[in-house]
Amino acid sequence: MVFIIIAALASSLVIIVIAIQRQSLSSKQDPARRLERLVTLGTSSQVAHYLAQGDRLNAVKAYRAETGSDLKEATSYIDKLIQQADQAE
Repeated sequence: MVFIIIAALASSLVIIVIAIQRQSLSSKQDPARRLERLVTLGTSSQVAHYLAQGDRLNAVKAYRAETGSDLKEATSYIDKLIQQADQAE
């Protein structure tokens, strides 16, 4: 019984974290303007496209495919890129 409660709480926490991440990726700007800003920051058009749409997961996957970097490095890069784009707004 305790396991079921813990599993339910853990899955709820995951859903909340995903919702928060999507909110942080959503921009006050329209996607086209955000895309332009991301490309200006020096990212590839594919990674910028995913980030402009708020799709952090596929942005990380695309960056890894383009650079051959590991997951930790790619995630760190994408997070920094998001921060830079948000600060530039």
